[in-house]
Amino acid sequence: GVGEWGKIKANLLPKWEALQLRVKASRLIGSQSLARYPHQKFTKAEVEAENAKNKMLGEMTGCWKAGVLVEDDNGSVALALKDLEQ
Repeated sequence: GVGEWGKIKANLLPKWEALQLRVKASRLIGSQSLARYPHQKFTKAEVEAENAKNKMLGEMTGCWKAGVLVEDDNGSVALALKDLEQ
């Protein structure tokens, strides 16, 4: 799952570094921060849906940078997520 880079490296991708795994996961999910996804495991369809949601939020808030959702100093992403959940 997300954040279990050591286990993923040891069991699946021994030649990869933990940082490489984190960056690849971040790009796939479309979010610079993976803090919202602790230990979460995704199917391919769930990854694609989460990426689409993050892209929509990023474009809506102006926080879509280089293919990932990036929080700004105003907390725009957190506010948009809160609104989306209501």
